[in-house]
Amino acid sequence: MADTKTSSRMANAANASPAKKNSHAKKNAPASAKKKVNTSTLASTRMTTANAAARRAANVSALSSSFASLPDNVLLYPITTEKAIGMIELENKLLFVVEMRATKPQIKQEVERLFKVKVGSVNTKITPKGVKHAYIRLKEGKADDIATQLKIV
Repeated sequence: MADTKTSSRMANAANASPAKKNSHAKKNAPASAKKKVNTSTLASTRMTTANAAARRAANVSALSSSFASLPDNVLLYPITTEKAIGMIELENKLLFVVEMRATKPQIKQEVERLFKVKVGSVNTKITPKGVKHAYIRLKEGKADDIATQLKIV
């Protein structure tokens, strides 16, 4: 009985393909270099830097040049997206792109000085693009009036 088992093992080993015999050697061999295909969901929506710059420039209000000329400019330009317009009308908030090093008290003082209104609160966020946005809630005065003054609405 033992002879039949060993003889069948030997027969199987003799009939095995060369790939199976040297399977250990192939595992340690370097893998063939294939180019990896990018299948992420963002693969088709990535923009070149020239495209991104053109899209940002189209979204910037014409007032950005007047804000840039101010000394110690904290406010760079207002954000004029559909979401920003909704916040102006419904929540009495203004949205601005501000200098990266600007603090909340500096932003508050700048808005109060420029538009002669009382600011309730200032919230800031830094976008993944490295741009700082300020959400400015007004205590006294209407954001609609400032938006028309800035020719946003």
